Amino acid sequence: MGAVEDSLVLVGSVMVLVGTFLVLVGGALVVVGEPLVAVGGPSCRFLTTLQTHRAPPGGCRVNLRTICLSLQTIGTYEVSLMPRPFTLDSGIRFDDPRITFDGFWPEPEALTPPLPACLNPLPMNLNTSIDFLKDRLDKTRAVQTQIAATWLWPLKTAAQWAADSDALDKSVDGSLANVAIEAHTTAEAARGVLDTRLHAIHAQTVAVAGVMRARAARQPESKHVVDELSARADSRDGIEKEGTAVLSAWKLEFDGAAFEPAPGVTYDAFRDLFHGHAADPSATPPVAAMPSLRELKEAYSDKATLDRRETGRLNARLGLVERDCQDWYAEATKVFVAGTEIGDLIRSEVPTSDDYSPSAPPIPPPVPPAPPVP
Repeated sequence: MGAVEDSLVLVGSVMVLVGTFLVLVGGALVVVGEPLVAVGGPSCRFLTTLQTHRAPPGGCRVNLRTICLSLQTIGTYEVSLMPRPFTLDSGIRFDDPRITFDGFWPEPEALTPPLPACLNPLPMNLNTSIDFLKDRLDKTRAVQTQIAATWLWPLKTAAQWAADSDALDKSVDGSLANVAIEAHTTAEAARGVLDTRLHAIHAQTVAVAGVMRARAARQPESKHVVDELSARADSRDGIEKEGTAVLSAWKLEFDGAAFEPAPGVTYDAFRDLFHGHAADPSATPPVAAMPSLRELKEAYSDKATLDRRETGRLNARLGLVERDCQDWYAEATKVFVAGTEIGDLIRSEVPTSDDYSPSAPPIPPPVPPAPPVP
C-alpha cells in the first residue's frame, strides 16, 4: 500500500478522516473500520493539518499534526494501520482477438512502404542465373522446333529467341553475358589488389602504433600524440585514416627513417604503401613501379562502375528472357493439356522457375573433438 492521501472533515465534535474513520472521543483516538495497532496523543477538539508518509514495510503510518486551540497545546497522533490488499485488473485477456504477440498493440503501420515491383531485381546469382536461363531458353527453342508444324507462339519470333540465346552465351566474345562476366571478374581482381594493400597497411599500423606506445613511456613529450593513435579499424576508410595518422606521427615525432620499429618495417616502405613509387630499372635488382593507394582506389572504383553497368544490362536481358519463357510455358501448357503427346513433351523437357536452385556453398566437414589433455 502506498502513502495515504485523504482529507479531514470536522463534524461537530467528531473528526472524520474520509476513507478511514478517525473518531476523537474525549481524550482517546479510535479507528473505525480498520484494525488499530497503536493509538496515542493528547486530547484536542480541532485538527488543522494532515501529513502523510510512504508506507513502511508491513503497514501504513499516518502522522496527524494537531493544534489544540482550546488547550493551546500542540500534539501528534501516530496511527499504524495494517495494509489492505489490492489487485490490478487491466481488463485484457489472453484470448482477446485484438492482441498481437509482436510487441505492439494495436498492429503498427509500416513506416516505409514497399518498393515498386520494377525496382526489385531478380534475386539471382550472376553465373548460376545465366546458366539456368540459357539452358531453359535453349530447351524452349528445341521444343518449339519440334511442335512448329502444330503451334507457334505469336508474341516472339524464332530470330528473337535466337538473339536471346546468343546474348546469354558466355563462350562467345562480345556477347552480353561474356562482357558482364569479364567486367565482374576484373572488378573483383581490382578489389583484391586494393584489399591486399590495405591489409599490409593495417598490419604495419598495428605493429608501429604498439611500439610507439611503448616508446612514449620514455618520451613524455610524444605521449599526447601517441595516445590519439589507434589500429582497430576494419573498413577501408578507417584503415587508411589510422595508417595516415601513424605515418604522420612517425615522421614528426619519431624522426622518420631513423626510427625502425621492427625488422623490415621502415618508414620509406610504409610511406610507399600510401604514395607508391616510380620504376627504377637501373637499380639492382630493378625496381618495378608501385601504384599509390589513391590510384588503386580509383582503379577499383572505375572497374566496379563498369561491373555495375554491365551487370545491370545483363540483368535486364535476363528478366526479359525469364518473363518470355514463363509466358510461353504458361500459354503452351494451356493449349496442350497434360496427357497429350505435346503437352507431356513440354512438361518433361522445359525447366520451370521452380527448378532454379543456385548451388549452395559447400559445408565444411565437422571437426573431430580434440582428445582430452591428460
